[in-house]
Amino acid sequence: MSAVPDEIMIAAIALVAGLSLAIPVRLVGLRETVSAMGAMLAALNRRKFTLLLFGVIGALAGLWRFDQVRALFFGWFF
Repeated sequence: MSAVPDEIMIAAIALVAGLSLAIPVRLVGLRETVSAMGAMLAALNRRKFTLLLFGVIGALAGLWRFDQVRALFFGWFF
């Protein structure tokens, strides 16, 4: 488990998400950033099932960290 409190992790993720959009807009402009995002979304649209699979695996791995979820799983099946 991480020693960093959850509130700090949420703030850090929000900061990184904000900067990941703000820096390209500042460097290359809004129109170019929006067109690049559109191209990226079009490329990702062709791989919906793969992205969904990665998302489900990531969510399950994130849930596995919680002791209550592990105890519930092992209580049901073992």
